[in-house]
Parts: sequence; C-alpha cells; structure tokens
Amino acid sequence: WSEGQVTEYLVATFGDYFTDVKMYVEERSFRRFVEACLEETVVVYVDHLLTQRNYIKEETIERMRLDEDVLMDFFREYISVSKVENRVRILSDLRELASAESLDAFTLIYSNILEHQPDCP
Repeated sequence: WSEGQVTEYLVATFGDYFTDVKMYVEERSFRRFVEACLEETVVVYVDHLLTQRNYIKEETIERMRLDEDVLMDFFREYISVSKVENRVRILSDLRELASAESLDAFTLIYSNILEHQPDCP
C-alpha cells in the first residue's frame, strides 16, 4: 500500500469493470452504481486504516494524500465532482486528524468528523 500498489490497481480494475458494466445499464443506474462503488471503497479504506495502524508516520500521511488524489481523479470522470468530494472528504479529515500538531487542532478536527461524518466508524 505504501508503495502505491493498491489504490492505483484498484482504480484500474474499476476502470475496466466500469467499461464493461456501462454497456449493459442505463446511464442513471450506472452513475448510482459508481457512487456505490466509491462509497464502499471509502468505507473499506477507512476501516483498514483504523484497524491496521497503531502509529502513523509521515510516509503514511503522504500515501493517504496520494490515495485521495487518485480516487478523486478517477471517480470524477464518472460522477459529479461534488459527489466525489463529499464521499472522499472523510479521507482528508482523517489525514488532517493524523497530522494534527496540537491537542486543540486534534479536538477540532475530530469534532468536525463526528459532525459531518456521523456514519464514520
């Protein structure tokens, strides 16, 4: 993961799959399908991040930022930018939380997550 061999391969696989699926469903259903794939990707990403890391290094934070970019760039080709940003926001919030430099900043970011991402584990 830290070497970029998970998220990039995931979106490449999604790209191939979406090309096939798009031929058989109408556009509106396809967009809802893409949204569901993005939502599930973010849920699994957050779940793995929270359960696999006892500590977060600077490299982890950078990989998180790169993954956000990869997901944003890929999914905005299929659905609106605002929908992608709303779904991916929790990733940037968690990255900011992990890199908070003070207790006050940590508390503020954590409160923001609880307020705007009530379904976040």
